[in-house]
Amino acid sequence: MEAPFISPAVSISYFDPFEVFENVKEEFLDSIPFKNVHWKPPHGTVRTIETLAVNLKNESKSEDNGIYQHMHFIRFIVVNCISMDEYRAKVRPLIRQWLPVDEALAYRTNILRSPMPLVLFYSNSEVVDSSLFKTTPLLNKLNKDFPSVKVLELRSVYKSPQEKKEFWNQLSGQLKMLVLSIFYQRLTHYQKELEHLGEKIENFDNELLLREKLVELYLALNMHDQVIDLLNSIEKKVVPHLKTELPNGYLDGSHGILQESSPDYYFIGTMLKGKKLTKLRFYRYFFVRKLELQLKGDSTTVKVLTVHKLLRDFLYKMETIFKNDSYWLQFKYEFLCQAYECLPTENLMETRGEVLLSKRDCWIEGVQSCTNFKLASKIFPESKITYKFDKFKDTFSTEEVYHENYLKLTKEIMSIYNNCEGKRQRMVDILFIEIGNFHYQRGEYEEAVSIFLSCHEYYTQSKWLFIGKNILQTFINSLIKCPLITELIIEGEAVPVSTILSNALLHILKISDDYDEKKKWCNQFFTIQQKESVRLLYPMDDLLNVVLTNTVYLTAPNTYAMDIHIDNHGIPKEIEVETMKLILKNSNDDFVFFEACEISINEYQKSYTLKSKNVRFGTFLPVSFEVNTGNTIFTRQFSNEDKNEIFLHPLYDPTGVSFTISEARELNLEENKLEISFRNIDKTETFDLEVFVPRIGIPPRSSVSFSTDEDVHSFKVSSRNLHQKITYYMKDPRTSFELNTRLSFVKKDCTQRYSEERIFLIECYLPVSVSVEDIFKRDLFIFKFLLNSSTFEEPIILHSSKLLPPKDIDHYEISGEYSPESLKYLTADPNEYCLNCYQIRTPKRYDPADIFHLAVSYNTLKEQLDQLVTDAVLVQGNIKWHSHFEVWKSFWEYFVLPKLQYDYNSFQRSWLIILTKGSFEMKDLLHHVEKLSMGDVVANGMIDCLERIINGVQLSEIDISGYAKNLATRTLIVPVQMPKVEHLFYLEIIKGDDQPSHEVGMPLPVKIKIDRAVEKWGKTESFGSFVFEIINSNEWLVHGKKRLLLLTTYTELEIDIIPLKKGYLSFPRVEITNVDCDELARIDNSNISETILVL
Repeated sequence: MEAPFISPAVSISYFDPFEVFENVKEEFLDSIPFKNVHWKPPHGTVRTIETLAVNLKNESKSEDNGIYQHMHFIRFIVVNCISMDEYRAKVRPLIRQWLPVDEALAYRTNILRSPMPLVLFYSNSEVVDSSLFKTTPLLNKLNKDFPSVKVLELRSVYKSPQEKKEFWNQLSGQLKMLVLSIFYQRLTHYQKELEHLGEKIENFDNELLLREKLVELYLALNMHDQVIDLLNSIEKKVVPHLKTELPNGYLDGSHGILQESSPDYYFIGTMLKGKKLTKLRFYRYFFVRKLELQLKGDSTTVKVLTVHKLLRDFLYKMETIFKNDSYWLQFKYEFLCQAYECLPTENLMETRGEVLLSKRDCWIEGVQSCTNFKLASKIFPESKITYKFDKFKDTFSTEEVYHENYLKLTKEIMSIYNNCEGKRQRMVDILFIEIGNFHYQRGEYEEAVSIFLSCHEYYTQSKWLFIGKNILQTFINSLIKCPLITELIIEGEAVPVSTILSNALLHILKISDDYDEKKKWCNQFFTIQQKESVRLLYPMDDLLNVVLTNTVYLTAPNTYAMDIHIDNHGIPKEIEVETMKLILKNSNDDFVFFEACEISINEYQKSYTLKSKNVRFGTFLPVSFEVNTGNTIFTRQFSNEDKNEIFLHPLYDPTGVSFTISEARELNLEENKLEISFRNIDKTETFDLEVFVPRIGIPPRSSVSFSTDEDVHSFKVSSRNLHQKITYYMKDPRTSFELNTRLSFVKKDCTQRYSEERIFLIECYLPVSVSVEDIFKRDLFIFKFLLNSSTFEEPIILHSSKLLPPKDIDHYEISGEYSPESLKYLTADPNEYCLNCYQIRTPKRYDPADIFHLAVSYNTLKEQLDQLVTDAVLVQGNIKWHSHFEVWKSFWEYFVLPKLQYDYNSFQRSWLIILTKGSFEMKDLLHHVEKLSMGDVVANGMIDCLERIINGVQLSEIDISGYAKNLATRTLIVPVQMPKVEHLFYLEIIKGDDQPSHEVGMPLPVKIKIDRAVEKWGKTESFGSFVFEIINSNEWLVHGKKRLLLLTTYTELEIDIIPLKKGYLSFPRVEITNVDCDELARIDNSNISETILVL
């Protein structure tokens, strides 16, 4: 709806005596409002008016009171001519009659006050007597007869749609230019008039009137910046000019609300001349103009804020002036009614809601000021003024009518706010609450319950405590007064009324500060609990304040405990608790529960101990805490801000049941075994140990199996099936893997079942590298082993090595056992290794089926340094300190030591124990220790030890040798099989003389003995065919039989060999080849290293 006070836009009127304009009126209306009107002031930049509103009026029907005559820009007449008689007798006289008396003067001067005349010739009819104008076109004839009036053609028939579009674009453009021309002429005239008037005080009224007309002119063309400047200048000029204070005016309706009907009250200048200006009219003038400016603006956001501020400021000024006027509430109500009607619905929905809310509240205040009607939710301060509100008596003729209109208005406001895209949702909720209080006041308790049920929890949870408390009280009282209601539907489920009441009573206990009031609600709550047996789950926030200590300790063997602090400031009585439960969760969503039973929460005890006999070790966060009393469970869900890490580590107790799993300390090569160590397992009645490898990936699979044939990723050990070593098989190459374990047991002295879940990291790589070579002799066999570390990162310590004979065979004599006097450190450097040789003799034959075993005793250097750090740096023989440390030994071994990275080179060079630079973060350990119940004695000892090895601890070789005795060694059993040899020949070359030296070229007689070692090696049943051959070389010539077939097991051969070089020469190389398979036989050459001096 358009506001009644809004100044009209640019006005264009028309006169249609021949009734032909209706044929093109639709096209004409399509061309307005004008779009993208460009105007350039004489000394400014081009401005674009995106939309220029135009008001088209029919002169024969228009009613104008003269207020907006200065906004009338153009008036046109539409004529049609089809004959000479009609033009002379009808058209020309009609135009002259329609024009002012002095048409030339009207065009040149009166255009400043009157609209520009315009003739539109409807040219679609054919002229019957064309000789009337001879060769002069009709449009030219009109221009000649009326030279001061512009004539334009108007058509309704076109050759094509494109021609139609071009015609109306052209006509629209011509009209735009005319409007801008008139605007500029009037603007220039007003500005010149202002300059002419100057600053003389006697011209003030006329000056003010001119400025106000400029405001209207700029408003018509949407030039808002100029309007704002002019309004500000008018306001600044009027106040200093007033010699006496303006009268207030009257609110009885004689001054109107937003506008008065007489033109005398439209302009301030006019009112000043007639001495009719009042404060009401003064402030209203600026309010109306600024409101009009905003309603014509484009920015929705600014418009909403500014319009609301305009309304609020105007009402504040009016209230300041007329608060004690008996007509004030009546005026305010009428003003809000008119303001609401003039606000558009599409962009100012939020403002409309605010205005309607103010209107409703004003109406309520007016009704309550002159009646005894009351609303519980709307109370106004008492006033000494008796306000008149009888004008609207029909809206509150009876209390029932009053209530109906109140409910109607409130729902209408809610409907408007609901269309504000959620911006005023809180106001909707508050109005909803008002309706609930309204129903409660009327005794309509069921309606009140249905309303408060959905909103009381929101306001209590969102800390709107005052509102929430009042809602709760009304809700509880309403629900108690509805005995027939036993259930309420909440989120699609039927909930007993007793449950809802119990929740509401606990809500009000949380937010109430009065002790006596809290006691009343508390007694009512427990009465319902005992009477109805309601199972209730309720958050304890603001009732019971819980603080966790975050540290875990042992209270008994295999019993872990945590302390909590509970402060009861919400329930004014002692609480008998059946159970307390703290729930912790780790990153894998595994849970641990700490509990306490049969305790009281009172003002004298604040600290309580929760215990757990079923624990899972690792890092946990608190999830929830529960207090179970009667039929109610009070809970607290811990938020991310409250979640401090809680570390659960295995703690040592000499009488506790425990176990460990590690890689077996004695292993056979290519065999993997786990070793399980139990402690105090004899104190259990029954126990079960479950071990499994985590399965990951898609599909899930484990990296380790406990069976060679199938994928078995777990095993069990129980009191009925006790295994301490378990074989496993690697499915993927890796150096370590995790084992999840769960030990469950019942002790002999009780029926309580205990359980402990723990993750072990198994190092499954072999740190020792072993390679072997064979050396064959006629009566002797030698194994040569090469030992070093398998990785560059991890040196090893070699304690000893020993070759063990085949099982149940005692005819082998083995020598060469290696046991160094000092520790031997080996790395993976190929230039650094240890060589062990073992000589094997036997009076019997060497059997290739026999398997020997090399037992290598070793440790990694990491293990030795961990042991030295623990014994020599941390404990240092302090028995008393060790008794405190023993509880936390598992933490040290499984959490701290694995993080230490040593500088192995420094230790091997100078026995200096020092960590590699930057490898250990002390703050991580400190953070961890803070969460443990370790105590300062142990914690300070650990920190001091770590600080020392970060800087470096120097030990002596004596210290290292002494502590090495405590080092638990590892043993690797490497099986080696006697190689299979089918044919072995013993070869001996004997010189024919005893000369110490020989000459080049002189023959040297030699005897060669060839003996097949069939007594100890190879096959005895058949000899086979072999060829003996002396290999040619550049050192010797052979004189004699250098190649022969061996037919017997023993052969002698005499030849001469002639040296070709000087120096120490080895005997010529020989070969024995198996004729059947063309393979070389093994030869035990007794002269292989012997040399002869040749001069």
